[in-house]
Parts: sequence; structure tokens; C-alpha cells
Amino acid sequence: MNKFNVVKKTVSDCFNIRPGVINKTTHLENDLELDSLDRIILQAKIESKCKNFYPNVKNWVENVQTVGDIADYVDMCNHVNCKKFGLIGLIGRFGKSM
Repeated sequence: MNKFNVVKKTVSDCFNIRPGVINKTTHLENDLELDSLDRIILQAKIESKCKNFYPNVKNWVENVQTVGDIADYVDMCNHVNCKKFGLIGLIGRFGKSM
């Protein structure tokens, strides 16, 4: 499955949105009515599915506007090898130490 389809399925599953209404130009806020917290939740879900770390949560929330932007960001992070501690990794680390 390509990155866009993974992102599309994740958005659909996470927010109970019909996959048929999601395409690369679907705007997260205007079309899907996702707020900044929804975007952080989405980032965590995508990190988990793609097993990658997206280094800057603030950057993600401010600059990722469409579903296609997410797929591009996932692809870019795959190329620059961003596999360290993402949001999921940090939650896991703190959870183990408590």
C-alpha cells in the first residue's frame, strides 16, 4: 500500500470519515473540520502505522494542511531517515519509566 493510501485509511479510521471523500487535496480543517488536537492525534496514529518519527509537532500542526501534505511529509521523512523517538516513542518511554 502506498503512503497516500495508508494516510487516507488512517484519516478515515481515526475520524470515522468515508474514504471516498478523502483525496490528496482534502483540507484537514476546511473539509474534515479537524482542529490542532485532532492533527496531533492523527500524527501519532500515522507515526504508529508508518513506524516513523515526525520531528516537529508544531511544524506538523502549522504546515500540514491537506491529506496530500501528510503523505508528502511521510515520504520526505522516509527519505531523511527520521526513525528515532516520535510522539509514540516518547509516550512509550515515559509510560515504562512510571
